[in-house]
Amino acid sequence: MLSGNRLEIRFLKVLGLLAIFSFGTLGFLEWIEQPKQFFIDNFLVRGVPAVAILIFLIIFLTLKPQKYAVYLFVSIISFHLFFNLFMLGHELEGYRLQSVEIVGTGRMMDYIFMSFPLTALFCLFFSRLWANYLWLALSCFRPLKEFVTLSSYEKVFIADDWDIIISNGYAVNKWALTDGFMTSIFFLFVISTLIHFNRWVMHSTISAETENRNLSRYFSPDIKEEIRNSGDNFNTSSTKEMDVAVMFTDIVNFTQLSEKMDPKDTLVLLSEYQSIMVDTIFKHSGTVDKFIGDAVMANFGTPKSYGNDSQNAFDCAVAMNEALEKWNQERTKNGKFEIEHRIGIHFGRCVVGNMGSKHRIEFAVLGDTVNVASRICSACKEFDTNFLISSELRENINFTLRSEYISNYKIRGREETIGLYKIWL
Repeated sequence: MLSGNRLEIRFLKVLGLLAIFSFGTLGFLEWIEQPKQFFIDNFLVRGVPAVAILIFLIIFLTLKPQKYAVYLFVSIISFHLFFNLFMLGHELEGYRLQSVEIVGTGRMMDYIFMSFPLTALFCLFFSRLWANYLWLALSCFRPLKEFVTLSSYEKVFIADDWDIIISNGYAVNKWALTDGFMTSIFFLFVISTLIHFNRWVMHSTISAETENRNLSRYFSPDIKEEIRNSGDNFNTSSTKEMDVAVMFTDIVNFTQLSEKMDPKDTLVLLSEYQSIMVDTIFKHSGTVDKFIGDAVMANFGTPKSYGNDSQNAFDCAVAMNEALEKWNQERTKNGKFEIEHRIGIHFGRCVVGNMGSKHRIEFAVLGDTVNVASRICSACKEFDTNFLISSELRENINFTLRSEYISNYKIRGREETIGLYKIWL
């Protein structure tokens, strides 16, 4: 994946600033020193830091989330390339010496592993596994190169006798070399463990945030907390059959209304309407299934039954109309037109659960009950009402509102007829 999230972008920018500061400091210290004898040496210790600063400044200013992986790769390669070129500027003078002119080679071997931990730690700035190990691999280059270079001199030898080590500059301290090597191996192990632990924490956090976002999208705060405390994994695909009350609402003449409105005003209208409906649904232990244009689909009885789900659905519809009336009063005061809506509710067997692919899982309710509930909502137009319920729902509820029974209503595309109740509010 080439793109990066905000945290990855931020970390890479911090690394870029650290690189600019580090190379700026190194370059400044070299410019106040006496120039070296050879041009190539001077270019490496003075010119390379300037080039590095320019490269990282460009990366910092032009960094695009869509090409994060490319910038990350270039940053890692650039940092190690420029750092090793800078160090080479100090080493060339030593490479020009004859073997007999080189003294203290054994003591130099004691320090080859010192910079490795400090350099390797920067790999924790990355969340990509390939970037972590690429950085670690490049961090190993310098100590390995130093070991091969220093041990290649003819007079260099490994000793474990203190008298020889102290008196002979070509003697490599066996214990210091062994300790440095083992410490670096241990550090590599610790860093690798931290890398995988950080990835586990990050994925766990993302999973928890995704689950919390999904729960907040569908369920009221109380139901969401109940689901989280139950230990059920909401991000996995699972379905079951349940008896559910399904509700549909939609705005009357929304198409004609939206034609006369500015698109931004239409979005505001929809947002306000849906917010009012969702709040009312949550207050009655309902679950928001989806928004379909101006329509809201909700169900009652999922993810588990809360007693008389049919009654909750009916009471919710009544409360929705009361909430709509209050909203219309506010709209009238502000010189806006009133909104009317239709509500249809049906009760029956449904397939309930998380559905979709590994890339996108959504909570859904499917079945004939859903289709019938949608048709009942649409049927409000035929009977000049804004509230219809099915006889299946009526059998499970109590109410004192005036109603009218409609028998043998034919649902389009369905052979079996149903009974409806027209409710006056």
